[in-house]
Order: sequence, then structure tokens, then C-alpha cells
Amino acid sequence: MIVTSLTNPSHLYTRKTITLFVGVDLHKQTITMVAVNATRKVHSRKRFSNLDTAANVAHLKSLGECLVTVEATASYKWFVAAIEPHVKRVILAHPGKLRVVAQSARKSDNMDARVLAE
Repeated sequence: MIVTSLTNPSHLYTRKTITLFVGVDLHKQTITMVAVNATRKVHSRKRFSNLDTAANVAHLKSLGECLVTVEATASYKWFVAAIEPHVKRVILAHPGKLRVVAQSARKSDNMDARVLAE
């Protein structure tokens, strides 16, 4: 499994080498994914049921080569295991270090996922 931590900023990918960046807001029952391009323009926003792993994977495969950022919550492991073979790289974001998401006045699943994508 190729997983990078956001606490180690020395990953090798830049906005010029990846087509899309996907932020994933993972909850007990739903997953919100927001994909942005290199200029941070939103490419797509989708919400899925956690029970529909096939739809989650199919959506990510449809985006092509992408980098996915997932907040490392208690339930992230199954999701990472399902998507890792289909994406360029998975980055785990440490929840305690995501001050921007936690302190946002405009808190929503879409906004959280977009912040993770950017």
C-alpha cells in the first residue's frame, strides 16, 4: 500500500504531475468526494453511500490518474484498501493537524472534501 502522511511534506508529486486532486470526507454512512484540477477549479462533487464500494471505486477510476487525500479517522482503513489499487497515491491527513477544516465557519461535507483536495 502506498500511503503518504501530510505530516511529511516531502512527497514527490506537484500540481504539474497529477491531473486531479481528490479530497474525501469520510463518515459512518456517507462519503463525499471533491475533485479539483491543478488550478484548484472544482472538477466534480459526489456523495456516495459507504455501502457502495463499487460506486466509490468506479468514480475514482473514471477520474483517471489522481491523488486522493483522506482524513485518517477511525474508519479510513477499509476505504484506503478499496481505492489504493486504482489511484496514483493516497495521502492520509492527520485530523489534529487539519486546523483549516476544524475551524472553518462554513463547515460542510463538500467544503471539508474540497479543503482536503486542495
